[in-house]
Amino acid sequence: AMGSARAFVAAQDYEGADGWEYTGVLSALTADPGMSGLTLGDHVASTFRASGDNTQSVTDLEALPALNDALDRVATALMDSDRGADLWESAVSEAYTFDYTNSDLGNILAALSGAGANGGGDAEVAAAAAEALTAYDAAIFANYARTRQATGLSIYVAGRRFDDQYLRGAWADTKWAEMLQTF
Repeated sequence: AMGSARAFVAAQDYEGADGWEYTGVLSALTADPGMSGLTLGDHVASTFRASGDNTQSVTDLEALPALNDALDRVATALMDSDRGADLWESAVSEAYTFDYTNSDLGNILAALSGAGANGGGDAEVAAAAAEALTAYDAAIFANYARTRQATGLSIYVAGRRFDDQYLRGAWADTKWAEMLQTF
């Protein structure tokens, strides 16, 4: 539930079968039992990444409401744009992808804001994406990745077909979900 935790630690990519390396994390927590949730999350992510996996990041959960609102504004701007579907397709094709249905959110926002290789192309979309990229950057407390294209969070982009199970999540009543169904 909202307010129950401060940090979310997760991999953008699939994790190895060896599990997480807890010795270093628990040693750090024992040495400093009063550390913040974000600092603990950073210890978890950095030691896990050091054990050989590709990606691990720490998201500040208190920053997610602002990011969610900003993503709704991006989705609305895309749906309102005559070029929205093309801009979306271009941004997704430019983004680092993990399995063709989940792509790096930072890459998508950078492309839509005009900072990506294909440029933005629509002032309203670019402005909304730039605002969302700022909110995104505020939400990523730490990011450990073997590839620089992995910026911290992945997002469902539907790929070749929209999976209706996506609509079972708490995010189903967002402009982002509406945009995915529209495009």
